[in-house]
Amino acid sequence: MGRPAPNATGVGNVHSSYAEILDDSAVESRSRESRAMRLSITAMEEADADRANPGKRATAIYTVSRLWSALLEDIASPQNAYPAELKAQIISIGIFILRECEALRRDTRRDFETLTEICRIIEKGLA
Repeated sequence: MGRPAPNATGVGNVHSSYAEILDDSAVESRSRESRAMRLSITAMEEADADRANPGKRATAIYTVSRLWSALLEDIASPQNAYPAELKAQIISIGIFILRECEALRRDTRRDFETLTEICRIIEKGLA
């Protein structure tokens, strides 16, 4: 993107530079979130593929729970600029996912199919 042109004081246009940084940060943040979502999807797929392996199941539950706990913390932050309606929708999804993780922890007969599908939809939205 290059450097901003200096203004009359010899200082670059700070506002456009800052806006570019924020845009880059948003893109980087979405990319990190997408990668984290992909890791959780992979963990769930591996747990479903090897249902006899309790370690894979525990890893998947831990990975998904940790990811969504972090996302909920971020979305609930006053610094998060998402519109209130979108925040509420994401929080509802996150609460559902955390409840499902707890149900998966208690009932080993359950699979990750529902959570995997929800996370795939979210991942596509981040791309």
